[in-house]
Amino acid sequence: MFMYFQENYWWSLMVMGSLGMGGEISEIDEICRPLRDVAGRNDDVAREAWFEGWSRMASRLERVARDRRDAGFRVSASRLFLRAANYQLLAEGMVQFGHNRKLQAYERALELFRQGIRLQDHPVEFVDVPFEGTTLPAIFVPATGASSRAPCLVHFDGSDDVKEITYLRHGLGFANRGIATLIVDHPGSGGSLRLRNLRARPDIETAASAAVDFLEQRPDVDPDRVGIIAQSLGGYYAPRAAAFEPRFKLCVVWGAIWDWYRVREGQGSTFEPKDFQVFRSSDRDEVIGLVRQFTLEGGIAERVRCPVLIVHGENDRQCPLWTAETTYDRMTGSPRRELKVFRLDEGGASHCGADVKSMVTDYIHDWVARFFDL
Repeated sequence: MFMYFQENYWWSLMVMGSLGMGGEISEIDEICRPLRDVAGRNDDVAREAWFEGWSRMASRLERVARDRRDAGFRVSASRLFLRAANYQLLAEGMVQFGHNRKLQAYERALELFRQGIRLQDHPVEFVDVPFEGTTLPAIFVPATGASSRAPCLVHFDGSDDVKEITYLRHGLGFANRGIATLIVDHPGSGGSLRLRNLRARPDIETAASAAVDFLEQRPDVDPDRVGIIAQSLGGYYAPRAAAFEPRFKLCVVWGAIWDWYRVREGQGSTFEPKDFQVFRSSDRDEVIGLVRQFTLEGGIAERVRCPVLIVHGENDRQCPLWTAETTYDRMTGSPRRELKVFRLDEGGASHCGADVKSMVTDYIHDWVARFFDL
């Protein structure tokens, strides 16, 4: 993976993530070049500089987007709004929970994203999935040109992702292959965490089942062709959901994890601020106790009965390759499973393909389309 900040992996990962969502390298370089002097620091000064740089570029693009929209240029205005949302989401991600600025930045990013979506021709819907007395914010992306009920993937996030980022990573890759998606901010992510105060939980099948219930009520979705996909920490979420929700007909593990605590233990038991944030807790012992529950051990992986695709990078610095190999080896109940390891000489070898995002997403899109015979 290209390391824009040689001394800061996480900042470099976010830079690559922005590029994978449609960011422009010259704009990103303009944002990040002044940040090199503080990239080695992990303090409020560095976080403030990061926030200001990405927010400033988002504001600049928003002004241009409004001018394009007002002049009647919907396509270019949409692209600009979505790129502004991309940058604003990167700014928001650096703000710690508990700060008023975080919610303000998040709501601004949502509005930029919605404006960009409204100007597109593809009919994307913002929906709410009923769940335990409240709702899970979600985006429904219908299949392009479907004349009958289409297959659909429930798409969950990773540990600190939001549904808007997930949408920008895929674009219309699934839709243009005849596959709908329901991108859900499940407990511990996106709007469910920020607006509903629903913290991360190991029994993610509760949210997955709610998503399937929601899809079964839609006349444009084939309830017999519904699958689950998730990335990063979703390497636990997706197989866990498939293990306990038999209505899923396939499972895509985009970056395996197997056992969250073992992965952290292998990194010296380090815990990032985001690990505490997804649980809305500052109690280290509580967080460690919860993280220990995020495991596919105990016969969970063996319960999966649907076909499975596991994609992983050989140079993943967050989740070692053994996590993918173990996930594959232990899913003995699956009638068809594939482990696709992206190598350094082909691209997509970093965490969730951050180095060449499209290499991985295209492979996933094609695999799912072939599965559904589309």
